[in-house]
Amino acid sequence: MAQRIVTPPNPAPHAEARLVETRAQGRSKRLGGLIREAIRELRGDPTCGELAERFDALPIAVDASGCLLLREDAELFTMGWGTSGEQPRRKTDVRPFLKSAIDLAQRYPEISRLLLERPPSGVDCSE
Repeated sequence: MAQRIVTPPNPAPHAEARLVETRAQGRSKRLGGLIREAIRELRGDPTCGELAERFDALPIAVDASGCLLLREDAELFTMGWGTSGEQPRRKTDVRPFLKSAIDLAQRYPEISRLLLERPPSGVDCSE
């Protein structure tokens, strides 16, 4: 009769998942604090300060068509100026806003670094 070999489960994926979760929680707390601080600093600004207070989010781009807002939980929202009753809409595809991400990095480098932190398992893109 052949001997059955039992291999223990690899703990590495679970350990990495715990590490990623722990880092994400710490990053989220730091990010939220930085965004709240940036919002407070906008008080008195007639455009961005009013938007920040009204939506409890950091305006990272404002132009003639609307604004792009970043909440302290790192959610991204857009709002157009079309109607007075319009509410911010959550955005999951950030590609159209890459220029705004560059502006954010220049104005708020600490926030940008936390948003773009690379996970431990990140791999280099071949392109």
